[in-house]
Amino acid sequence: MKRLICEILILAFSLSLALLLVSCADRVPGEEKQEGQNSSVGTSVGEICPDISIDILGSDLKFDVQQENAAGRVVVLNFWFTRCGYCLRELPYFYEAAKDYGDKVSVIAVHIEQPRVNVTDFILNESGHPEWNDGTMKIGWDTSSKCMKLFDLEAFPVTVVINSEGVITDNLLGALTRQELRAAIEKALSK
Repeated sequence: MKRLICEILILAFSLSLALLLVSCADRVPGEEKQEGQNSSVGTSVGEICPDISIDILGSDLKFDVQQENAAGRVVVLNFWFTRCGYCLRELPYFYEAAKDYGDKVSVIAVHIEQPRVNVTDFILNESGHPEWNDGTMKIGWDTSSKCMKLFDLEAFPVTVVINSEGVITDNLLGALTRQELRAAIEKALSK
């Protein structure tokens, strides 16, 4: 009887130790979360934005979200395409925000349409807003649909706001008003 009790205790101890080891397996020493700190990378609000580099139309340059964050700037990613009426209706607000917030906020309107249309020609000749091409608001192109896949984009427009720490503070579907966009930027600036 004593032997059976001993074997049960050893088995219980072994199972407890195995469960403890499994629950700690995904932790890396020195990387424990601080209270209030979110260290997970993802595309949801509250997560750290993944490393994203976007081609800037009309140049060989790339827009790098992490470089913008490192410079202390909030990043506003707006995903749009030329045949989206809602997208075109809200783009002037993004241009105004880029102009008004200056060095505090980087705005990039990421064109997602495939196959590639001549977006520069569209902006200069068809949009009614040739000033969008002046560099105040960057115009990007999701060349390999990586942003579409990463953010699981299926409807447009979509706006993602990332604070200067790299944390996503808003992920908004649908056309924004001027006030909604500014509220999202102010929220990111305050964090």
